[in-house]
Amino acid sequence: MLKLSKKNNIIKNVIVVSLAFFFEWTAYNGIANLQSSLNSDVDFGPIGTNSLAITYGFLVVSSLFLPALVIKKLGLKYTITFSMCGYVLYTVANFYPHPGTLYPTAAILGLCGAPIWSAKAAYVTTSAQNYARLSNDPADTEEAVVNRFFGIFFGIFQLTNVSGNLISSLILGDIGGKGVTFGYRDNMNASRISTTCGPYDNDSAYLQEENRDDASKDLAYILMAVYTAVGVLSVAFLFFFLEPLEMTESKGIKDSNDKSGKMEYFSLVKSTITHIATNRRQQLIAFITIYSGFKQSLITAAFTRSYIACPLGIAWIGFIMMTYGATDAIFSYFFGRLGGHIGKDTARGFTIAFALGTDFVWCLGLLVWSPDPENALLGAFPFFMFTIVYGMTDAVIQTQINAIYGAAFADNQDAAFGSYRMFESIGYIIVFVYDSQIQTSTKLFINMGVIALSFGTYLLFENQQFKIDTYQKNNEKGIDNEGFKQQ
Repeated sequence: MLKLSKKNNIIKNVIVVSLAFFFEWTAYNGIANLQSSLNSDVDFGPIGTNSLAITYGFLVVSSLFLPALVIKKLGLKYTITFSMCGYVLYTVANFYPHPGTLYPTAAILGLCGAPIWSAKAAYVTTSAQNYARLSNDPADTEEAVVNRFFGIFFGIFQLTNVSGNLISSLILGDIGGKGVTFGYRDNMNASRISTTCGPYDNDSAYLQEENRDDASKDLAYILMAVYTAVGVLSVAFLFFFLEPLEMTESKGIKDSNDKSGKMEYFSLVKSTITHIATNRRQQLIAFITIYSGFKQSLITAAFTRSYIACPLGIAWIGFIMMTYGATDAIFSYFFGRLGGHIGKDTARGFTIAFALGTDFVWCLGLLVWSPDPENALLGAFPFFMFTIVYGMTDAVIQTQINAIYGAAFADNQDAAFGSYRMFESIGYIIVFVYDSQIQTSTKLFINMGVIALSFGTYLLFENQQFKIDTYQKNNEKGIDNEGFKQQ
């Protein structure tokens, strides 16, 4: 058996984590992108998006109380492995989409969500720290390697939007036995699109009628069987190939240990609450973290329903969202490398400002665009271009925010990443709760307001971080720190 060097072994484990998440989120992202369209029921209403709201509601609770505690008890490897089983259970529930099956499993998934993402982030961050210590390359600073490793992870992970959506479209594309052709769905025309789809969509009755068809139900069973098999594969992959890893012990945990070295039951919960309540930088970065949830849920729910399913039909959701995933994957790797090569201040500030500004313009574009697939001038181009642009900006937001949390709160990772999942989940919840209640144009205006607020608070965060960095550098050089006290 080939024995890897310590550095190569670290990279191998990061790739194992990335591939396991790729397998499971192939299933989960494929299902999530269909929930607002496929599981919109005449009798029970939008049970698909309701289940997503429940998931992120429980994820908020989970973020506050579970990550640090579960990681401490199970370790990083088994926290990721066992939490992933909750995602597989939710996939199984989609064989029979009913409030009695979707809602309880959505709650379980939410409880598993914060531990798995916190453990993943801690695993990647700690791996990067270990790699930087082993490397003799001056360019391999901790900050640069953290950016690079998160770039690797998200570069692989974002491909789930390609694989998951490809699977769904290839299977669902045979609804009615007609295959998939780009054009109006049944009973749709340019006039109806201009008044019922795009920014004017606020009624999913057309989807409820489509979902009654027996052929669509049979194909949905096949789809869920494929997704379940992929989820089981991800759990097995983690169990057999991922090596355990000791996380960098957090300052908040050290301060809570008793003299015997044992952890008091609520000390980790206290560490998370204290981190949120007292850390000014965490409070400021929370707004752009919430926006991350807004951003992803907007395209998952409103965009897929109003701009794809409404004019084209459900079968086209996967094909169009594939471009979102492919772009996200490519640019995740690119922006992860960029942060390490041109310096955190330049790269991070510029790329986040670029992403937020582009998202603002993206919303403006959707407000004026009528998604007519047979428009003589534009045709299919806007459907794919909007998802490509949004995938690029999501790559910036995901890689840079994860890197910020890993670097800015390196001495309190468990509490910080638990907070990250909590705030992002709040964004998801807000969007999924009002998704079926208001018109799409209103959702876009709300999103633009959140973008503006996120940008302002992000600038304040960078100001605080600059003071701390300057304070630490001056301390190392023995320079007077007047005016640069730690925040």
